[in-house]
Amino acid sequence: MKGNKLFWQRFRRTQRTNVKYFRLLFNDHFVLFLVILFGAFVLGYRELLNTSYPIMFWRSNWWQVVIIIWLLIGLHIGDLLTYFRPADRLYLLGNDSDIIKKYLSSAIRISIIYASIWQLIFIGVVVPLLLRIYVSSMARVVAIVVFIITYKLILLLYERDKLF
Repeated sequence: MKGNKLFWQRFRRTQRTNVKYFRLLFNDHFVLFLVILFGAFVLGYRELLNTSYPIMFWRSNWWQVVIIIWLLIGLHIGDLLTYFRPADRLYLLGNDSDIIKKYLSSAIRISIIYASIWQLIFIGVVVPLLLRIYVSSMARVVAIVVFIITYKLILLLYERDKLF
């Protein structure tokens, strides 16, 4: 059995299904609503960063809580893409080493790419706040990015290990 071939076959089938449903979900009216909502958030965020507030406003502990909650929400996005089905546990039981080497390695690669993109988006939203509030250099921002992506990789590997 070719584990890598099975993974890519299921991956393509799932992507075709997702594209079909996304076309139905993101119709003209919903996209227009999302563009208006996104514009409102961007204007509000820009107003927050450009308005001069007292230092006590920026040094408040609430900003730490908001940033941590935002980054934790980002860590919950992106799971291990295994495309396992209930019958696979019996069918693939004898090929554990092949599954670990080929099938799950493809799953980890694709999952970490998707998860890293989401983590970079969530961190990118918070970077102007971090630069405004606490962080004085980009080295700390890079350290946060490396830590969060590494932590997400560890979560994905832990999720992979729970399968066996």
